[in-house]
Amino acid sequence: FYSSFIKNGKSYIVLQDLTFGMKKPSILDLKMGTTTLDPESHNPVKKIYMHHKDKRSTTSSLGLRVAGCRIYDKMTGEYTVIDNKKGSKLTPSALLSTLSLFLLNNRSLNKKLCRYYLNRLLLLHGWFETETRAHFLGSSLFFAYDGDSLDSDTKDGTLPAQLAMIDFAHVKIDEGRDEGYLFGLESLIACLKNLLQL
Repeated sequence: FYSSFIKNGKSYIVLQDLTFGMKKPSILDLKMGTTTLDPESHNPVKKIYMHHKDKRSTTSSLGLRVAGCRIYDKMTGEYTVIDNKKGSKLTPSALLSTLSLFLLNNRSLNKKLCRYYLNRLLLLHGWFETETRAHFLGSSLFFAYDGDSLDSDTKDGTLPAQLAMIDFAHVKIDEGRDEGYLFGLESLIACLKNLLQL
């Protein structure tokens, strides 16, 4: 969400393009939390489907799953694509491999990019530890970087990368912390720390 405005009596929202200015964006959408099921859903078929999807994917075991991924390989000029269907079938070790592949640059781990995302995730984790009302069901973390210019130095030393929370259609106000989202963040932080130690 970027802003909102009213034109001719109608309300509109403006969404930010997190890949704006990127020539060859690599993106990763991670669905966060140990469940994506909205408990207030009145559709019994959807409840059963979402429950099974959560159980057979890494949603229940890691608190996150790959909802989509598109990774640019600068050496070949090609993209590797993992859609939602493939992402929901990844095992925990395959999810770690996907995360590793996403953070590769010219066939080696881009530690600067990995640290950038790790630092952002640690800040987000700190916020979730103290937030005791909002629960983000079906929300995602969206990672993006420019695969074309990632290894180029920018004038101000920043990376051509983004990390944002997206998909807020099922945010609920409830008592207590969002333990499912926190668990997913902890799993993701552990994965990045492990990759940095390799």
